[in-house]
Amino acid sequence: MEQKIQIEHIALEEIALQNIELHHQNGNNIQPETLNDYFDTLDMNNAFAMLFCIEAVQIQSPDELNHIDLLLKENLCQHNFDKENFFENELHNAISEDAVCSEFNIDIIKEAIRLDLFPMSITVEFLDFLTIRHHKQKSIITWDKFRIPHKIPKLTEKFFKDYTMTFNKDFEGTINNILKAYPSTWLTPGLIKAFTEIHYNPTKNISIDSVEIWDKEGNLVAGELGFITGSVYTSLTGYHSENHIGNVQLSALGLYLKENGFTYWDLGMYIEYKMRYGATLFGKDEQKKIYETINPNRIRLTEDSLKLTDFFNI
Repeated sequence: MEQKIQIEHIALEEIALQNIELHHQNGNNIQPETLNDYFDTLDMNNAFAMLFCIEAVQIQSPDELNHIDLLLKENLCQHNFDKENFFENELHNAISEDAVCSEFNIDIIKEAIRLDLFPMSITVEFLDFLTIRHHKQKSIITWDKFRIPHKIPKLTEKFFKDYTMTFNKDFEGTINNILKAYPSTWLTPGLIKAFTEIHYNPTKNISIDSVEIWDKEGNLVAGELGFITGSVYTSLTGYHSENHIGNVQLSALGLYLKENGFTYWDLGMYIEYKMRYGATLFGKDEQKKIYETINPNRIRLTEDSLKLTDFFNI
């Protein structure tokens, strides 16, 4: 039977006791005398995740996402964190842009995608929770700034001449390879199940998609998950199993999006490598302005197999 807890107004002690019970059910004999003793059994990640699930904004319905920024601000005002304390500063940063839901509600996830928010997940020991991220800053590529590293065409010609790119040809295979590459990913079973349901049942406005790179023998060697909101493509997470192929995939994907009517490319949180492709950091106000320029009708990805060399005129 699936284990569920409601986290609205739940006491820290109650979550601790439920996790201790789950420990016992899984054969771990933990018998702390106090709550502090219990926290001593947790690593930093689990302790952080538990406190986050209690202190973050609790989302109960899709409608709340329409004013998530206000909810995040109001929630943050209720806390007095010590910014000099690393743990508290990290918690402050997390609850300033992440809300949490106690179940993987499909309607909430769909609405998050429609609003160009990031559905993610966090694990508190044995329990997984849906999180919705409203980035304080996003890495966004507009086509006037987009560029590909100069070495990409030569690398493609040298190593990947007979490789191809497809969309949605092997959604499950892409997920499995991401999980193999990153076993501790935020892509938890509940979120995968919800993503898969949306993938096979896209709407007029949103979809969840996979990008695949195949070698000449037909092996899946790189790929990513992303979602489409109208005329915007958003990258979620990906993997690669050969040197350089991840950079080639990003370059080819960017060229495809640019040439096929997408308004911009959303790369999510800041990571330095994204700047090499021309990403610019957008604050929340800037995100809202550029989001208002999109066509709400979803652009469909091609069903054709595309040769990587064709993108670089090789």
